[in-house]
Amino acid sequence: MVMSEVPSGKAIIYSYIAALVVYALLISSIVVIKDVNMFLITYMLALLIPVVCGIVVYLDARKIDNLGKARGIKVFRYIKPGGWGAITFVATIIAVPIYLHIRKKAISKLS
Repeated sequence: MVMSEVPSGKAIIYSYIAALVVYALLISSIVVIKDVNMFLITYMLALLIPVVCGIVVYLDARKIDNLGKARGIKVFRYIKPGGWGAITFVATIIAVPIYLHIRKKAISKLS
C-alpha cells in the first residue's frame, strides 16, 4: 500500500489543537467583551470552529471509507463518515479524540 493514499493524522491533530486554543481564547474573551458587535463576532467565530472541525473529520473519514470500499474492506463498522462529521460538529472536544482512535484502527485495516 502506498502511504500517500492514506490521509495524514498529524494534520487532524494539529488542527484540533489549534481549534482548542482558539476556542478557549474566544470563550474567555466573551466574558470580558462589553461591546455588543464584538461579542457577536466572537460568538460567530466560536461557532465556526466546530463547523470546520466537523467538515475536516467528514472529509478525512470519507477518504478512508472510499479507500476501504475500493479494496473491498468495511472500514467503519457503526458510524459512517457523515455521522462522524455530525458528531464532531455537536461534540467537538469529545468526538475528535475518539475519531482519531477509530481512525488508527481503520488505517490498520487498510494495510
